[in-house]
Amino acid sequence: MDTRPPLSSPPATPPAVSLCEGRLLLDARRLKHGRQCLGLSQEALAELCQGRHLCASIASIKRAEAGKPVLYRTARHLADAIGVPLAELIRRG
Repeated sequence: MDTRPPLSSPPATPPAVSLCEGRLLLDARRLKHGRQCLGLSQEALAELCQGRHLCASIASIKRAEAGKPVLYRTARHLADAIGVPLAELIRRG
């Protein structure tokens, strides 16, 4: 008789934090809303980040708003740029 625990199926959504790759999934709607509340386009947000020596390119912003993982540093810098704590931008389950 097999005494091993049953295999569980993989989660339907990827985890919010991938520690091995140092990437985070952000709440895309919250990020976009924060950007739009500041009256900024994706390009303008990238320029703001560049002017403040923050690492967030337009490609990274597009990636984050498309629901794809971004580097932890990028996530931190985007949160700083739109003026919210990083914890508010991290996607929850």
